[in-house]
Amino acid sequence: MSVSKHHAEWLSLIEVSGPFLTLPVLERVFPQGLDPADSDHAAKLSLEREEWVEIHRAEGPDAVEAHRGWVRTVLEETLELGPKVLLSDDHVPKDIRAEVTEHREILHPDFVVVDPSDGPSRGKPHLLGAVWPFGQDLEGGIEGSAWAASPAERMTHLCRATGVRLGLITNGDRWMLVDAPRGETPGYASLYSFLWFQEPLTLRAFRSLLGARRFFSVADTDTLEKMLDGEVLGEVGARGFPGTRSVVQIRPPLWNPYFLAGLGGQCDGPARVRRVWPATSGRGFNA
Repeated sequence: MSVSKHHAEWLSLIEVSGPFLTLPVLERVFPQGLDPADSDHAAKLSLEREEWVEIHRAEGPDAVEAHRGWVRTVLEETLELGPKVLLSDDHVPKDIRAEVTEHREILHPDFVVVDPSDGPSRGKPHLLGAVWPFGQDLEGGIEGSAWAASPAERMTHLCRATGVRLGLITNGDRWMLVDAPRGETPGYASLYSFLWFQEPLTLRAFRSLLGARRFFSVADTDTLEKMLDGEVLGEVGARGFPGTRSVVQIRPPLWNPYFLAGLGGQCDGPARVRRVWPATSGRGFNA
């Protein structure tokens, strides 16, 4: 399989709205394809996911802790975000927040990925994260909130208010990357944990794009932010042609049976799926 077909295949298995990665960018950064698969890790992760799902289905008293444990496993083991780069709970800097006065809400992340270097950029946030309850629709309203903004919209607002371009939100099953550069159209890309084991390319994509290495162990031109800009070396990028940011690419509807399968990962036949998130700003996240 050619590299172009390789990248086109995994791109067809994720949900995208707005600007995202383009084939010229992916072929430059991953000329041999995505980072190699780790079969041992995938097998362990699959078992842990099954346990997490079963605990939630049983609605047992350990559901909340199981949810936190599953998310932490993905962040620390799948994405290899160690203690020097992953700050959570009380360790999240208090100044990474946004007030939405008209709705009387204060937005803050549940976790932050920061620069671990010893230089002047030490502690600089590169990605804001939020963990939502099992079953929370990342595009839907929040129960008990007077503000109708969805989790996706809220993270968009928080990223723009704090100047941290990238966000990652999850309900445990759906993991949504939020790209919210100030003054530009936001982009959203979702990967599903149940699909990681049915379509292993999606797990490889998740690790290749959001793993610690992509933030701190590659050339500046190959970081996720630069890849999303798509304008390095004169490439036609996700935000338009070189020197412009006016062209927005929306992926066409996907014919894929998995997207309606939910946690069970089964579907009787193909279903036409198209998800388009609102392009308006939103709020952030309360723990």
